[in-house]
Amino acid sequence: MFSKSSVILVVDDSAAIRTMIISQLKTMGYTSVLLAENGKDAIEKLDTHYKTGGQVHLAIVDWKMPEIDGIELLRFMKKQSNYKTIPFMMIAAEREMDKIVQAMTEGVSEYLVKPFTLEQLSGQMERIWKRLSGAET
Repeated sequence: MFSKSSVILVVDDSAAIRTMIISQLKTMGYTSVLLAENGKDAIEKLDTHYKTGGQVHLAIVDWKMPEIDGIELLRFMKKQSNYKTIPFMMIAAEREMDKIVQAMTEGVSEYLVKPFTLEQLSGQMERIWKRLSGAET
């Protein structure tokens, strides 16, 4: 699993969802969280964090947001040398298979449908970690 000191970027335009995710991450032992309200805010937070020598180990991002949505943020990150390898978990209310396929085609690491439980979030994070560490069979 990710190190407990891993920095996790959480991007969602809903303060309630951000709070829920932070609570779930804290329950799992993660305390280093960058918060953003939309993709534009996320880019600013990433840039500031990296300029100070920081690193982000996982992005958990909502699909539908104002200004820059989750897919647009993913496309931006995939083009940036500092950000292109950050695992990207898309969270969305969309359950339709074509939306999930689109997200996977764009390069998300995992797709999690809202609402989700602590166990589901933890399970998706573990799948990403296994894939990164080569432990997935």
